[in-house]
Amino acid sequence: MNDLIKIGANFQFQRLWITGTSSGIARWIEVMCFSVFAWQLTKDATIAGYLMTLRLTGVLISSILFLFIGGKVSGQLVMIIMHLLLGIICFSGFNLGTNENLIIPIFSFISFFSGVLWSSDFSFRRRMLGDRLSSSLVGKGLAIDVMSSHATRLLAMLIGGILIASGEAIYLFWCLFAFYVGPIILLWFEKDEPKSQKSVISTLSSVFAQAKQKKSIILVLCLTPIFNIFALPYLALIAVIFLERFEVSPYLAGFFTSLEGAGAIMGGLLISIFQPKNFQLSFTSALIALLVSIFLIGCFPFLIGTVMILFFAGMMSSIYSSMQSTLIYVSSKVELRSPTFSLMTMAIGSGSLGALNVAWMGKHFSVSELVMIMAIEGIIFLSIILGIIFFLKKFFNTK
Repeated sequence: MNDLIKIGANFQFQRLWITGTSSGIARWIEVMCFSVFAWQLTKDATIAGYLMTLRLTGVLISSILFLFIGGKVSGQLVMIIMHLLLGIICFSGFNLGTNENLIIPIFSFISFFSGVLWSSDFSFRRRMLGDRLSSSLVGKGLAIDVMSSHATRLLAMLIGGILIASGEAIYLFWCLFAFYVGPIILLWFEKDEPKSQKSVISTLSSVFAQAKQKKSIILVLCLTPIFNIFALPYLALIAVIFLERFEVSPYLAGFFTSLEGAGAIMGGLLISIFQPKNFQLSFTSALIALLVSIFLIGCFPFLIGTVMILFFAGMMSSIYSSMQSTLIYVSSKVELRSPTFSLMTMAIGSGSLGALNVAWMGKHFSVSELVMIMAIEGIIFLSIILGIIFFLKKFFNTK
């Protein structure tokens, strides 16, 4: 508990934590509200899949760029530029959003550049945050940050429920503007210098050489696409499940969806206070439990039971993400942390395939059926990858 107090008293940590929390709230408001507003306008669930595809495409494209330049640019400058750019797009939204024909195109622009900010958050802000802590506090500090990132879904879904109930997209754009522009003041005080003077080719060689040598990094790079292709897209569909299957009001859909964030808070607190001895096992187990939970969310017939499973899924999602960032940070050399986070973010960007999968299946299945199929696909691919990793480990151990 003393460690948590020390982390909370670190003003540099606080500024970066608040910045991530603010953009996290905006991100999850978008994921929920864009899906529901688009569904209400078009009655087409595939739009949610396309918007998530754009978001993750932004993650993928920018992560490739950050892989090349991550160690050679100021994270502070990149974060300020991205927050300012999104603020400008949101400002245009509440000027043009009264035209229903422009709402989905504006949603598309915000989704893409929000994905770029999400990528820079991994590549720069989280690395900067870890740099502000002593080595003994890094694991817990990153766990707190990941917990709050997931916990933003609790507040975001509650706010999203109110925004959806209002029926006016213009209020949504005002809200997003405030969450994106506000942190610029905090980022202004967070100085950050390039961490590497190596050439781009030399940096890339070092990153891939390090990844080959570190089993933890290989595990993260192999399992991250599973989460982002087969688990992450369900977040955009939770509220629609409550609306479609249980026929609750939009506000109640937002409230029930927010309990996933409450579960994330619980999971983050547990992982912050009781640091596991085996990070790799915790990382893998949390992903397995999450996929099983998503399947149950798609088929469980009772509302209260579905909400309880959703709460548990939030816990597993938080534990998974905490271990993901911790494994990358502690396994990487100081000068390679930003580009290695970018390599991980490239794996996250693979989730655009999952979003396209959702968009395609949305034409043929109900939302509940779609979620179940997605979870089954994830479990199958996860089993194959873990089997390959286990086989190769035994194979190499016999040499």
